[in-house]
Amino acid sequence: MAKHHTASGEIFDLAPLASGLKAARTRAIVKTDAFEAVRLVAHAGADIKAHKVDGPITLHCLEGRVQVNLPGKSLELSAAKWVYLEGGVPHSIKAIEDSSLLLTIVFAAKANETDPAEKNLPAPVREPQTEDELDMLLEEGLEETFPASDPVAVTNPSARVGSTSHDTPKDETSRGPATRDRRT
Repeated sequence: MAKHHTASGEIFDLAPLASGLKAARTRAIVKTDAFEAVRLVAHAGADIKAHKVDGPITLHCLEGRVQVNLPGKSLELSAAKWVYLEGGVPHSIKAIEDSSLLLTIVFAAKANETDPAEKNLPAPVREPQTEDELDMLLEEGLEETFPASDPVAVTNPSARVGSTSHDTPKDETSRGPATRDRRT
């Protein structure tokens, strides 16, 4: 039976497995033609032999500790630590203790072959070259996301930080005669 992969828009819980880690196994979270995400489980003492992947990868340690061996150096990843590796970089992993990691892989050849028009995706956008270009794009994005009729407001009502008069309740005695309820 095929294993369930997480669908687009579906939430996957990456919380530490804690006491369940001992019995846990590596699990593919999602796999497409261009990308794969895996919850990699490595039990204490386990070795993943040296290998390389054509596309870039990331390793995010969710719990435990592992040693990542690269050409000329070794890194130790512990909970909440993350590392990025270019495609083609040989690496091996040794679990120092029971560990789980989020492994992401971009399949370089497949990613480059994908035509955005075939999947109804927007064409790639050219990166801004100057600070002015970046500022302009940021302003345009904010205006599209938060139009002037719906301005952005950051509030913390409990501290009365950033609150405005329309979101701050007033008691009857603080209202002037023009705003007092005329029904009383």
